[in-house]
Amino acid sequence: MKSALWYITLVLLAACSSPKSPADWLEGTWQVQGSDQFESWQWSASKDSLLGQGYRIYEGQQKVLETLFITQQAHRWVLGATVPSQNEGRTIIFEQDKAQAGLCFVNPQHDFPQRIQYLPIHPDTLLVQVAGADQSGFNMRYLRVHQ
Repeated sequence: MKSALWYITLVLLAACSSPKSPADWLEGTWQVQGSDQFESWQWSASKDSLLGQGYRIYEGQQKVLETLFITQQAHRWVLGATVPSQNEGRTIIFEQDKAQAGLCFVNPQHDFPQRIQYLPIHPDTLLVQVAGADQSGFNMRYLRVHQ
């Protein structure tokens, strides 16, 4: 009887736990290759969102360029990006496009970017593609920072 109760408890805990994020591999600090620009990701205290921050080191000080989050909303994964100097400081939401390689988020209604795609090249290398409606944009190669 005890083993049956134990098994039921485990099944219920597994059913109630947060779904595994498709962005688990993104956790950590990444540096744009050949640049003083970084992106850092860590789990929120409640473990339901991956929180990110894009920043640059300028004269020895960290200057935040954007804040980010990846979380699940209504059974879909989304990326939220807030750039204080753009969009009147509002957060822009991008929805995951599972048909694309890596971790891709899209928002066709946003002026630019409309697609942000994280492509793991190697456990310590990642390519980020940022594109508009006509697929023009830019790429950044990031290297994992080991602390």
